[in-house]
This record gives sequence, structure tokens and C-alpha cells, in this order.
Amino acid sequence: MITILGSILLAVVVGFWGGVADASEYEAVVRRNPTLTWYAPLQEAEPLPADVIRGGTPVWGQGPDEGKAILFDGTRYLTWGPRPNLEVEEVTVELWFSPAFDAMPYNPCLIAMREDGNHQLTRWSIHLHGDRSAIDLWNGRSVAQYRPATGVLEKGRWYHLAVTSGKGGTAVYING
Repeated sequence: MITILGSILLAVVVGFWGGVADASEYEAVVRRNPTLTWYAPLQEAEPLPADVIRGGTPVWGQGPDEGKAILFDGTRYLTWGPRPNLEVEEVTVELWFSPAFDAMPYNPCLIAMREDGNHQLTRWSIHLHGDRSAIDLWNGRSVAQYRPATGVLEKGRWYHLAVTSGKGGTAVYING
């Protein structure tokens, strides 16, 4: 299952991407990629299936550029059923997020592949540190940490995050 949760504003896309001039071109570029395995645009105009919503009705807010995003408050989250097509050796996971908190006593999860409600069956997950100083990657066995060169991420600012993982290693990109 893919689960999206946390205490942040979040718009999520999972797949591979290439450079685009603006947000209006983004979906077309993503959908043209022949290696795309899953895409969840989370657009207000396209209602979410009821079976993916947990913890209350989605609340929409301003997203990056002219788009919309879902506001997560620590109780609302989204979950999709099993995604065996994401059990691959090489993958890129990408998303937009905006931390909406000053500090948290835990590291909110941005996106994860896990059994719904059972954190011990997590295949992988991506977390933002509660003080916004780092991104943590969990691969089901160990945690890797990435500290942005620019320092602590700003509250309320939108960031594009891409994590690539394959036989040659893992790379984390924030706004790059």
C-alpha cells in the first residue's frame, strides 16, 4: 500500500520526471514517460476515491504555482491499495511538500509503502525531521539521513523532493 500522511501540506507525484517550463506542462510530461509506474496528481478537480481517504474529509489549500494541495493535520491521511508495480529495483519517488509546523516531537512521514496501520511492515518511507533539518529515508532495514545544504527548511515554503534509488545507490534532490 502507498500511504501519504503527516502534518504538512502535500501534493504527491510518484514516478520519473523531466524538466518543464511551468506547472501547466507538468502532468503531460509525467504521463508521457514510458517508465512511469504510478501517478497520483491529487487535484481538487478530480475527487479522490472514498476508499483512499482516512481520518476525515480532505481539506484543500494553496499548492505550488497555481495548483491545489491537500492539508494534512496529523490525523488525515491517504492510502492506496497494494501497488506491486512499485516493487522494483530502481525507482524515483517525487513529491511537493510544504512544512506547516514550527516543530514536531516526531518525524512526520511524507510518503510510505507499507501495510495500512502496520508500521512494522514498511517497505520504504520518506520522513521530514520534526525540526525541518533533514529528510530521512527508511528502506525496511535501516535509515539514511539527508541534510539540505541550505540548512533548515522554511515553514510554509514549497519544496520539490525527488529520491532516486537503484543498484548504484540512492540520491536525494530538494529543488534540484
